Amino acid sequence: MDWRQSIELYSGLRRLGKTCTLLLYPDEGHTMYKNQENQLDLTRRIKAWFDRYLKPDLALKNGAINHFSEGSTEVDRDKK
Repeated sequence: MDWRQSIELYSGLRRLGKTCTLLLYPDEGHTMYKNQENQLDLTRRIKAWFDRYLKPDLALKNGAINHFSEGSTEVDRDKK
C-alpha cells in the first residue's frame, strides 16, 4: 500500500470522529524487516491495542491503555 493511501484513510477516519492511530516508520514498507527497533515498537503497540480492546480490565490494571498511541515520532527520533 502506498503510504499516501494510509494518510487518506487516517484522515477520513479522523473526519468521522473515529479513534485511530497512524504509524509510519522511516524506510519501511508494508512489511517491516529493515529495522529491528521498528519491529519491536510495532509489536508492543499491537499488544497494547489488543490489551486495551480485548482485555480492558487487564489493560487498566497494567496501565497499557494509551501505549499503542504513545511513542516517539520521526521528529522525536531525529532529536536523539
